[in-house]
Amino acid sequence: MHIDERDDSVTLGFDTRAFPVNLPPEWRGKGFNAFEFHLFFTGVTGLRVTGWGASEAS
Repeated sequence: MHIDERDDSVTLGFDTRAFPVNLPPEWRGKGFNAFEFHLFFTGVTGLRVTGWGASEAS
């Protein structure tokens, strides 16, 4: 998670070993073993994050 303190945006990043059903042609046969994607939110106000940390991840 990246919270931009100067603006009103939050970015969440994820890594997964599950691939999209319809792979782009340029990905096929490359031997990739993970997929990373980000969700970018703008206009965020009053953000409150709870239950996020190393102890919750285990």
